[in-house]
Amino acid sequence: MSKYKAALPKLPERGWFKKGDKGEEIKKLQKALNWANGGTIKAPLKVDGIIGDLTVSAVSFFEE
Repeated sequence: MSKYKAALPKLPERGWFKKGDKGEEIKKLQKALNWANGGTIKAPLKVDGIIGDLTVSAVSFFEE
């Protein structure tokens, strides 16, 4: 696996992201998850800057 070269997301003040969060940091998270996926999940996340069910599932999968 190649080294991840894009910017990593900064956590909000509360220390974690939650469903419904929006913005540029979420886009960074989604891009990083797509990179880390490495083809394990059938379809990459849509990089839309909104944490929905698929982003939550991808984070859970990554954490496992």
